[in-house]
Amino acid sequence: MRFAIMSDVHAYPTGLARAVEDARMRNAEAYICLGDYVGYGPDPEGAIELSRRVFGEQTVMGNHDAALVRQFSARSFSSRARKSIDRQREIISKENWKWLKSRRSLVFEEPLLGLHGDIRMEDGRLVPGFGYVFRPEDADRVFAAVSCIPVRVICVGHTHEPAIWRSQTGGPAELLDTDRVEVGPMERYIVNVGSVGCPRSVPYASYAIVEMESGSHRVVIELHKLDFDYCSYRDALLAAQADVPIWLEDMCNQKGSENQAAE
Repeated sequence: MRFAIMSDVHAYPTGLARAVEDARMRNAEAYICLGDYVGYGPDPEGAIELSRRVFGEQTVMGNHDAALVRQFSARSFSSRARKSIDRQREIISKENWKWLKSRRSLVFEEPLLGLHGDIRMEDGRLVPGFGYVFRPEDADRVFAAVSCIPVRVICVGHTHEPAIWRSQTGGPAELLDTDRVEVGPMERYIVNVGSVGCPRSVPYASYAIVEMESGSHRVVIELHKLDFDYCSYRDALLAAQADVPIWLEDMCNQKGSENQAAE
C-alpha cells in the first residue's frame, strides 16, 4: 500500500490540489493528512471541503484547527496567526466546524503512526501534543514515547520543513540528508512531511509517500518536493483581504529576480 502523507494545508486548497495530483501520478493508493486545514491562507472552506474529499477520516487535528474550534489556546500564536484564526472562525460553515472539531489526535496504520506535532508517554498512555520536532532532543523524545508499540515510521508536520530522522536499535536520533530511505528491521524513523499549502522557510511544498508491502516487513519512505507558486499565493491572500507576511513578499521578489536572470 502506498500512503501519501500530507500536512499543513492552511486554507490553501490550490496547494493541496497540486500535491494530490502529484501523488496520484506516483500511484498513491491512500491519503492521510496530519492537520492544520485552516489558518493563514485565503480559503478555509475550500481547503476543508477538498480535505474531506481526499482524506476522509484519515485525518488528525492540527494546532490551528484546535484553536479555531476553541480546543486550544492561541495565546502563543503570532499576531498574524491569531488574526487569521479569528477571521476564519467567522467564515467556515457549521458543518465544517463540526468536522474540524471531531478530528482525532493521531492515525495508526501499523507500522505507521501519524500526528501533527510531537508525542510523549504519560501515565502509561501516549499523549500527542503540538510541540515542534526540530532538534535531536525533540526526535529522541518522540522515539522514546513510541518505543513500546509496533511503530517503525512516525509521520509529523507542524514545522513546515521536511526532514527524516533515524534511530537505530534505540540509539540517538540522526537527521538524514536524503529524500528516500528503506526502513531496516532495527530502525525507526520520524518523517516530517512539510507543508503542501504554506511552505515558508523552504522554497518548495512537500509531502511524503510511505510504501508498505502486504505480508512483508519492507517499508520505503520518499519525500517529494514540489514547486510552489508564491506569487499566486500572495495574490490569493490579497484578494481575500488576508495579511501578506514579509517572508512571502521576499519569496516573490526572489522568484522574480530568478526569472529575470534566466531571461
